[in-house]
Amino acid sequence: MSYERYDSDFKKDGRPLKYSSPEELAAKIEEYIQDTPDKELTVTGLCLAVGSRSSFYDYAERDGYGDVIRWAQLYVENSYERSLRVNGGAGNIFALKNFGWKDKQDIAYTGNLSGAVVIVTPEYVGDNAKDD
Repeated sequence: MSYERYDSDFKKDGRPLKYSSPEELAAKIEEYIQDTPDKELTVTGLCLAVGSRSSFYDYAERDGYGDVIRWAQLYVENSYERSLRVNGGAGNIFALKNFGWKDKQDIAYTGNLSGAVVIVTPEYVGDNAKDD
């Protein structure tokens, strides 16, 4: 066997892949999804089902396997999103931010912005002003 060749059936160090085809990997991931309650799905759980975190992300870089890994991650992301609608929760928000979601607001101003800008906060408005 030539180590210069990057054969799709072997890892770079020559060890055989645990899953010899994307379909075999997909079947293992689907087994994890079927055996795990929806609100308990995690990327870490996917990694454990596949073998390890490094294996999971190594497969993501391989031709044919990447689509399976991205689909699995999207499935878990969808689980967090649906849970957020029902339960809210900082944990779901945190997880979705790890998937690249943002809660940043971009505000664009148009027109003439010359002149003074006054920022009024509730603590200094009207009869509700706070005494220092």
